[in-house]
Amino acid sequence: MQDGRTSLAALLEDEIFVEFFNIFLNLPVFGQRAYYLPGERTWFFQPKPPSHLELSAAGLQRWLQRERLPLFVRTELSVEMALCKEMLAAPLAYTTDPTEAKAERSRLRSCVGSPRGMAHLRAHLKHTQGGEMLEFWAAVERLCRAEEAEGVRGPRYHGLLRTLAARQLREPSSVLRSCVPAPSGTGRGGLARSLTRSFTHSLARAPALAGDVAARGQAPSLWALSYCDS
Repeated sequence: MQDGRTSLAALLEDEIFVEFFNIFLNLPVFGQRAYYLPGERTWFFQPKPPSHLELSAAGLQRWLQRERLPLFVRTELSVEMALCKEMLAAPLAYTTDPTEAKAERSRLRSCVGSPRGMAHLRAHLKHTQGGEMLEFWAAVERLCRAEEAEGVRGPRYHGLLRTLAARQLREPSSVLRSCVPAPSGTGRGGLARSLTRSFTHSLARAPALAGDVAARGQAPSLWALSYCDS
């Protein structure tokens, strides 16, 4: 969805997308704010359109697809949504017990499965190694999106890469201290495994950065974040 070409009608079937997109559509910068209720498949507006105007749902979605969606995919909200969806999509439970697997999935969903949950997670991890790892993931995601948007590794990509390397890939960055194999007996750590998966996925999309990390012989791990599964 990075380039905004995905059909908005299809995206509106995604509950997580709707939550993040609604926040974006209601930013004060927009004079006409919109809010989508997925259960009713209805749009609400503030201020309300003049009563003599009849809004076409299809026409409205085409306008939002053209004028709002491309802006949304360039925001931090979109990056945050990507991290949220990566974590929720990760395989969490290494168990054959379906009840335990469902419970673990539910715990993760309640922890990070919404904009508010992601905000709480960031607040909880502020000034910690886990918080810096989240920032690192977001920086890698921005890097990948810059490459995809430009089609090549252009000036913006290289600028982001230099900034990331200077801030988070040099000592005494806690990112480097955190990128060590998890100790035995750490526990289930569903959130940790989920973040590790999304972290690794992002590195795979940014070969230049992956090479920088791989050169140190370090394996990404976020076992310290397993508190969320306790």
